[in-house]
Amino acid sequence: MNHLLRSSAAVLVSLGVVAGLVGCTGGDTPGTGQTPTPSTTAIPTPTEEGTVAGPVESLEQATLRGMFVNIYLDQSYPAKYGCGCSIEDGGPELWPAGTQVMLFRITLSASYSPSRDTLTVPNLTVTADVVGAEGGTVPEERESAERAKAAGIAWQPSGLFPDGPGELRYDVPQSFMVAYYVPAGLQRIDFTFSDYYDPAELDLPRESDTVKVMLPTGT
Repeated sequence: MNHLLRSSAAVLVSLGVVAGLVGCTGGDTPGTGQTPTPSTTAIPTPTEEGTVAGPVESLEQATLRGMFVNIYLDQSYPAKYGCGCSIEDGGPELWPAGTQVMLFRITLSASYSPSRDTLTVPNLTVTADVVGAEGGTVPEERESAERAKAAGIAWQPSGLFPDGPGELRYDVPQSFMVAYYVPAGLQRIDFTFSDYYDPAELDLPRESDTVKVMLPTGT
């Protein structure tokens, strides 16, 4: 699978690719300047099953550069597996099993224009920054990928058009899922969308590519 997620605050490591999940690399730790390094002490362990459904209404919606975005919290649950990463080599696991994971459903469509009703998508990259997360933003890509598959929704933006460039219609929304470790107490996650517009449509007004999402409490 071609993972396209990356973080402006961290280098995101695909846990599904790293054999044994023995380490990950994140961004600078806010306030400390430390950077997570691979650790051989963090071993994934299962935890109790548990799922809390998120709100039916979207957490946030925005019109970006030719694209309309809705972001939902689909599920929130304690992770079966830890991140396999630590702030310091040999240190304790940063996000161990049992840490809260939030599985987001991101729905996209072309923003309506009298001159067109589709948006060509040669590529789509989504980066995320869980504001205030120590050690940077780390995705959960094992259990959450299975949940997306069970729900019949594409996993990661690359799952929307797996065979190459595609098109978004304004009247036919399409969805994919991403998931991150979001420990209790953190209140915001920022999603940045890039690389999705057709080069021929660069005359579109330049708007912000980042959607700031306030997280619900009590999930």
